[in-house]
Amino acid sequence: MQRSLTTLLLLAGLTFLAPPRAQAIEPEDLVGTWHVLAHYKDGGTDHPDRERWVDRVWKFEWENGQIKWTDYPIVVFVDETGRFERLGTNRQSRMLNFWEPNAAQLADIANGLEVNKRGAKTKTLKPTDEGGWSSAGRARPQSMKFISYVETWTITGLAEGAPVFARSDSMSSGMTETLEGVTRYTTTEVGGGLLRGDYVRDGTQVGTFQLRPSEPAEWVKGSGKTQNQRFREMAMSQYSANDPDIQKQIQATFEKGLADNGINLPSAELDKLSKQVVALYASGKSPKEIQAIIDEDLVAAVVGSHYAFAPKGAVHDAAARYTIPFESKAPRQLSQGNRGKFSHYGKHRYAFDFRTPVGEPVLAARAGKVAAVVDEYDRGGPTKSLMGQANVVLVLHDDGSFASYVHLSKGASVAEGDGVAAGDVLGKSGNTGYTTAPHLHFAVWVLDEAGEAMTVPVRFAGKSDAGFVPTQGAYYGGPGWKAGSE
Repeated sequence: MQRSLTTLLLLAGLTFLAPPRAQAIEPEDLVGTWHVLAHYKDGGTDHPDRERWVDRVWKFEWENGQIKWTDYPIVVFVDETGRFERLGTNRQSRMLNFWEPNAAQLADIANGLEVNKRGAKTKTLKPTDEGGWSSAGRARPQSMKFISYVETWTITGLAEGAPVFARSDSMSSGMTETLEGVTRYTTTEVGGGLLRGDYVRDGTQVGTFQLRPSEPAEWVKGSGKTQNQRFREMAMSQYSANDPDIQKQIQATFEKGLADNGINLPSAELDKLSKQVVALYASGKSPKEIQAIIDEDLVAAVVGSHYAFAPKGAVHDAAARYTIPFESKAPRQLSQGNRGKFSHYGKHRYAFDFRTPVGEPVLAARAGKVAAVVDEYDRGGPTKSLMGQANVVLVLHDDGSFASYVHLSKGASVAEGDGVAAGDVLGKSGNTGYTTAPHLHFAVWVLDEAGEAMTVPVRFAGKSDAGFVPTQGAYYGGPGWKAGSE
């Protein structure tokens, strides 16, 4: 009769006695759903002593002598207590502690969790000569100009009754060193209905994990809601319009969330939004309806506070021609142009990313008046927490449009209120904020009648009066380059 690993765990007396040899675990015993929780500290951060956690859901299926392993990285609980914090903004933050499920959350796990399918991956593992199980991990031969990416999932240690779950990935090409990352869950104890052991990710995240079975197996409800949505709906539903402190609490939440993103709204605007939430709740609006309304108004308030200098309903002068916004020692590639798939879509679709090393002069592409300068950051990288930490210069033009020069180095050459001509130095190129490499992000914006900002298509000065639009992948600037040689 086929055994269940859940049964094995429970019949083991909930303790692990040493000298009898641990009972081997058959691949079929993994079949089912598991909640995985890791506690760790990250030596690769500025705060290596902080307690952190991460969880996910694993589902194992046995198909034709192979193990089908599905990983869901976004887990949704009905009760998010101890997991996430910060309300009133369009995001929430994972709490820093060693979170342990409370009684309600344990019931959630037992009854079957909800997951968001974004980011889910599935691998099929086949038996290896060494007695373990592994997904296919060989990359096809590729040109030296191309990068190959390989992701391999393995399960070993089943014969010893101490499974080791490993997920490794590597990126390489013929012209670069191989970059490797490994996440390993090594079981050291079986008992209490759990698998427990050591958790290590890339050698910097070190801690422990616990693997808890989830019954019944039909657990995936597929709500499609993010943790943020569920968390905010739950917390909003706990508000009471009769609470005399509710407005103060909401305003404090708005202030903290916005301040964390470097945004400060006038107190009158915060007061208005706080009163609106209370009024909507008292009128019988659902948490979901309140959330949608406040999100829209909050975005409008933030945009208005950032771009109060620009007139609403401005129309960009289609006859305006722009100059290349940098001075370089060599031609620089346009790594992402209009409608670039990486990040130039929606309201940001008419933008340009020029690869520029740190320290090259950034020039005004069109005459105007410096409307805003952000010049306080010195960090950058591919981390979304840095998204609001880019140095920026905004220049307002005569037609009411304004240009943004983003990711600059600290040490702007201009100040708010300065008049600039095309070609004047605004600062130096850099790598601040959310970036994958040093570059200059340039775009021209207008506010619509509602005060919402959006980019507009622009043309650069060229051989003819029609000008030109820089092409993604082409090179611009540098000695000998002239407008019109594009």
